[in-house]
Amino acid sequence: MKQNKTFVLVAMGLTALAVGIYQSQNQPTVMLNESNGLAQIGEAETRLDLAEKIRPPVSAAIDKKNEPDEKAIQTAFLEKFSSRISQPKGKIQFIDQLIRYLQKNYGAEWQTYFAQWVETIFPEQAELILAMHNTMQTYQQWLIDEKHSLAAMTPDERRRVTWETRRSLFGEDMANAIWQGSLQREQISASLSRLNEQTDLTFAEQAASYRQAIEAALGDQSDSFIQKHQQETIDRFLNTRAVQENLQTMPTTQRKAALAKLRSDMGMDEAAIERWEALDEQREARWAKGMEYMKQRAELDTEALTKLQNELFGDEAEIIRNEESGGYFRFSRPQIIGLN
Repeated sequence: MKQNKTFVLVAMGLTALAVGIYQSQNQPTVMLNESNGLAQIGEAETRLDLAEKIRPPVSAAIDKKNEPDEKAIQTAFLEKFSSRISQPKGKIQFIDQLIRYLQKNYGAEWQTYFAQWVETIFPEQAELILAMHNTMQTYQQWLIDEKHSLAAMTPDERRRVTWETRRSLFGEDMANAIWQGSLQREQISASLSRLNEQTDLTFAEQAASYRQAIEAALGDQSDSFIQKHQQETIDRFLNTRAVQENLQTMPTTQRKAALAKLRSDMGMDEAAIERWEALDEQREARWAKGMEYMKQRAELDTEALTKLQNELFGDEAEIIRNEESGGYFRFSRPQIIGLN
């Protein structure tokens, strides 16, 4: 039953991925925008904002009355995307935003205008843009058609098959460019997996290897990525089994210094590092109490256990009792140093 439930959840996730990767024909989505919003581009962005006020009826044709507004919006698209339309990802972003605009203003008839607008805005790139649009629709349909077989695969096998399909449809270079963000994240994840296989590395060597992997994957964007995703980047490293094994064996003073250096190397300022050190100390104290509690609890009756909980955990004792009555024992799970 559990396996069936997991299969259904994975299948649902793949369906969502298929819809989210590319613009569906009935509902617009923002695709391949890993920074959650493109930067505004001067007057071009302003003119695109004006498009919100242009709402021709669904059945309306592009006539002389609408022509001046349409031309202004087409010019805005041109100015916004002209510097990146030659790149695969730029084409994808243009297609997505154009479809969203046309769907909003022409509803179900948006496809009637799509090719015409592409040819008007980027006549020299139109053939390539339309071909990419068609290929992306083919890829989207493949994801939908294969969602059950993909759901049955292991994560590694699913990634392999998905990348093989992307590269078969788009070519290796174009696929790598379109899904650059996914490729980079996979490269960084692979570096963490390798750390688990290299049991002879010190914590400092692990941290250096991780940083090198980020720089190799992101190039000159690595510093800005770390700054933007600082806590996530640190947490992923600390959540790696081999890294935790090193931290668990360190004396407290050495561990404190190692974590401070890691956080500093990842761009944290001194004040932030001090706050994290204070939090680490609170967590260490809580876990020390928790370990003592777990040693004693099995030998105590209900009254004595309640007394011990009150002594060790104070105001939190009632929460712990409620958790345990529901079958959750917080101190039976492993401590992840730097995270909990």
